[in-house]
Amino acid sequence: MTPDGFYQVAVALMSRQDPGSPRSAISRAYYATYHTAVQALEGIGISPGRGPGGHQRVQDLLSNADDGELATVASKIGDFRSKRIAADYHLSDTSVENQKTARCYVNLAKDLMVRVGTCFSDKHRATRIGHGIRARVPDLGGGGCRGR
Repeated sequence: MTPDGFYQVAVALMSRQDPGSPRSAISRAYYATYHTAVQALEGIGISPGRGPGGHQRVQDLLSNADDGELATVASKIGDFRSKRIAADYHLSDTSVENQKTARCYVNLAKDLMVRVGTCFSDKHRATRIGHGIRARVPDLGGGGCRGR
């Protein structure tokens, strides 16, 4: 499975009219975005880890990249994650059963995937991003303030 595979599933779910499909479309679209970011980070030698903590870790790493666009992407991923949690776990939240809402998040996923790809596709920028993250995230061994 690839991030684009998750995205394609989200798009396909948009054609269905039952309440679960928009929820699932939002969830799959989020995972398309998340895995795009994970692959980009791993491509520069930074592993966000797996498991539940990995989701926040991706957001934190992108926020610490010293790249304005990635900081914006990180914030949007955080908001997106909240909506994905609502879609997956908050069954009383019917706002995530709306086709228009789901379409908005599927479109957001594509935008964020493209933006992440653009940021990491330039070798010099990707190198700067990696240095920025390593300098600001103590447990990656690149510096940072260890006393906090």
